[in-house]
Amino acid sequence: MISDYVRNGQVINRNEFDKELFRKMREVLPPMLMKHDLLLSSNDGSGGERNYGKTLADENFNNKHSKPGTLSMTNFGSNTNNSQFFITYIELPFFDDTYIVLGEISSGMDVMHAIMNQGSVTGRPKTDIMIVECGTTNEN
Repeated sequence: MISDYVRNGQVINRNEFDKELFRKMREVLPPMLMKHDLLLSSNDGSGGERNYGKTLADENFNNKHSKPGTLSMTNFGSNTNNSQFFITYIELPFFDDTYIVLGEISSGMDVMHAIMNQGSVTGRPKTDIMIVECGTTNEN
């Protein structure tokens, strides 16, 4: 069964790319993570479009932030998950039981490192960074 988180991301991704509404990467914070918003309604980092209500409930905390390339959904506290996500550059165990892990990067770690090199201590990228092609796999 596909989680509401993944289903939400798949629908938004499809809509985003069908409409060619590419968004700039919002935050790149070396050496920890990069953060991105899907279909922002306000362009201020407060959240984006969801297909299952204003926020999504916490599904589970089974998967951990145990390696680089972990994909997680952001939130503003319990049961407030939204359409923002982050990808870790390093293991971040203190994020476990707070942020829901959705999956991991299966290829393209070199791209992730190139993005990290464009980050700054403020999080503002040195250059415009955009995700223009991504997807999901059926791997477990």
